[in-house]
Amino acid sequence: MHVRAVRPSGRIAPEDLTSIGNVTTRDQVSAAVREIICVDLKFSGMEVTDDLKLVGGGLELDSLDLLLMVTSIEKRFGHKITQRKLGRETMSTAGSFIDFVHQELSSKE
Repeated sequence: MHVRAVRPSGRIAPEDLTSIGNVTTRDQVSAAVREIICVDLKFSGMEVTDDLKLVGGGLELDSLDLLLMVTSIEKRFGHKITQRKLGRETMSTAGSFIDFVHQELSSKE
């Protein structure tokens, strides 16, 4: 049984975001993206669903917010994401970004 460790600050413990048996699960990516949105981008209390629009409605994130999301994911999972792979399709909703990151991480394993 895997228990999610939460620090007193409310942040997920880094060891909980590492791969389990060298496989990063979609749930781990989802938890990281939701934490970045709620904590790092300061949308605390926001329900982050897969269909939440990141740009053009919903959160209305700007380019710096999107850059923060990408660099935060890179740091947490130790994987560099090529800029040319990022775009409307990969960052239109929280779910599309989560799926994209999960696929990226799965391809490196």
